[in-house]
Amino acid sequence: AKEMNVPEHNPPWRLFFRKEIFAPWHDPREDEKGTDLVYQQIIRGVKFGEYRCDKNEELASLVAQQYYVANGQAMDNQKLMEFIPYCIPDVALQASGATIDKWAALIAQCFKKAYYTQQKINQQYVKEDAVMFAKNRWPLLFSRFYEACRFSGPTLPTNDVIIAVNWTGVYIVDENEHILLECSYSELSSVSTSRTGKDQDQTFSFATVKGDVYTFTSSSGEEIHRLVTYFLEGLRKRSM
Repeated sequence: AKEMNVPEHNPPWRLFFRKEIFAPWHDPREDEKGTDLVYQQIIRGVKFGEYRCDKNEELASLVAQQYYVANGQAMDNQKLMEFIPYCIPDVALQASGATIDKWAALIAQCFKKAYYTQQKINQQYVKEDAVMFAKNRWPLLFSRFYEACRFSGPTLPTNDVIIAVNWTGVYIVDENEHILLECSYSELSSVSTSRTGKDQDQTFSFATVKGDVYTFTSSSGEEIHRLVTYFLEGLRKRSM
């Protein structure tokens, strides 16, 4: 802000705290403030198309949850009509045959039959439920990504890949985030890292219970190894 000669109290940018990756054992009940932040990230991400729903019913259910969190148990059709443009992605509102009235009817239907309205659930619990839904629904979008190159192991469609680590396991994806290989933590038998060659390039390797061994070169090889090892050891401790 100083370099741009802009008052520090009103810079031309905003800072967002974001949840990058979930641990496999993440429990939103343990951190209410953290859950509030992740919840805001999710509803904003849904609105602006970062997190996408395949079916209208799925999107309507999420918006019904948002309405409940914001307005409680009483459904007011006028409030809902005003609420929808702030929650539904523009592309969904502008889709062929879509109208706010149709979305309102679908959302109201989801709201009426939802467990939280029938059981009068605390609104914080509904936030926690939304966070767990996002964790399970979009694991690849809550990943840490690393550029890598296949060094050895079974052939992949391309050697230049991205290693994505998230709470479900290790994914190998291409530049378009098409999944080339998916390996859950239960399928990993070992992971390792090393430095090779004159430039001490870092490598990251993992072996599967089927006996396949993949090795990738990456400037972040040691970091990938630390993260995967942390998740594996945490899962083992919690399974004892």
